[in-house]
Amino acid sequence: MTTVIYRPATTSGAGVLLKAALRVSGAITFAILLAMSLLATIIMVAVDGDEARGQEPGGVAFFDQTRGLWNVDGSEFYFGNPGDYPMYCDWDGDGIATPGLYRETSGFLYLRNSNTAGFADIEIFFGIPGDRPLCGDWNMDGIQTIGIYRASADAFYLRNSNTQGFADIT
Repeated sequence: MTTVIYRPATTSGAGVLLKAALRVSGAITFAILLAMSLLATIIMVAVDGDEARGQEPGGVAFFDQTRGLWNVDGSEFYFGNPGDYPMYCDWDGDGIATPGLYRETSGFLYLRNSNTAGFADIEIFFGIPGDRPLCGDWNMDGIQTIGIYRASADAFYLRNSNTQGFADIT
């Protein structure tokens, strides 16, 4: 399964699929999360894998959850383990989105500050099994930070920094 991380628009309610190219043939269904605030809409879109192309460079990452393989703008690298949940955000405020992973079995988040293979630049324990990761600029400081959604509590837990600690916003 290939998971697509989608960057929503920052100035309007409509997001765009940014540069994307798939190597597979046949129909693929994308689950696109449109999030302009804490409220979000999920849209399911079916496309032919050979025709999935975007409008502008940057902003979209493909993560092969079975192998831990990322594809960012045509560059492939390994980061993560099979079964990790991907995120793709600007963790350090430099204007470049980079990969992040949530390892459900341990509750750890692993964040990279470059689109290359390697160890995590930041490791944070935040969550419990069953949580789902998310990221966003919750306090509008220009740096996207971690969060989780806990379905069992029907609650979001959001941090305003990419550091260890309790949720700043629930």
